[in-house]
Amino acid sequence: MLSNLKIGTRLFALVVSLLVVTGIVIAFGLQALQSSNANLNAQYERQLEPIARMGEIGTALSESRSQLLLALQHDPGSSFASLHDHPLSLHTNAVDKLRQDVDAAWHAVEPRLQGDTERRLAAAFHANLQKLFAEGIQPALGLLNDGRYDQANRVLLARINPLYAETDRDSDALRSHLASTAKHGYEAALADYERTRNLLLALGAAGLIFGLGFGTVLARGISGGI
Repeated sequence: MLSNLKIGTRLFALVVSLLVVTGIVIAFGLQALQSSNANLNAQYERQLEPIARMGEIGTALSESRSQLLLALQHDPGSSFASLHDHPLSLHTNAVDKLRQDVDAAWHAVEPRLQGDTERRLAAAFHANLQKLFAEGIQPALGLLNDGRYDQANRVLLARINPLYAETDRDSDALRSHLASTAKHGYEAALADYERTRNLLLALGAAGLIFGLGFGTVLARGISGGI
């Protein structure tokens, strides 16, 4: 069949075949870029995990403080004591469990921290977190278990509340930095992806146009010469 075609027609068919192969290669390249973009999104989600864990820590600390406030209402001299139909240990045990949750979340965050700024912010947060438990929450729990409600309330006001505010401030600073770093990293990687995609599309279009034009001119020249 091909032997019945003119040389120009055969050459044009060859050029078209090459262009088709080029188009297929470009399509596979775009598909690979799309897969790379999906991986980029997954990586961004992984970078957000420490932020979510920091949120868990903040929630646990807030709940710990609430449990201490509820525990103080078990004071026999309080008008609220009769409203609690459960032992004091319901609240103190809850605080102990929340401490475990805080430690677990922090152990998940710490290995993911990178760079001097993150480590500096993390060190400030963790120092105040340790002080909050060592100088505030744990002493208050001991006083509550001993039935010394007035002293426990004083610890809450003098130590827990100020240290909680400082810890919350440092937590916000670390979370904000982590979110900013993740966002900037994602935007930079996305910009690289888009540049590569656009370059691939431009080169592919230029190659197709050049190949089609060159093949047409060459085929006409050969057909005309014959």
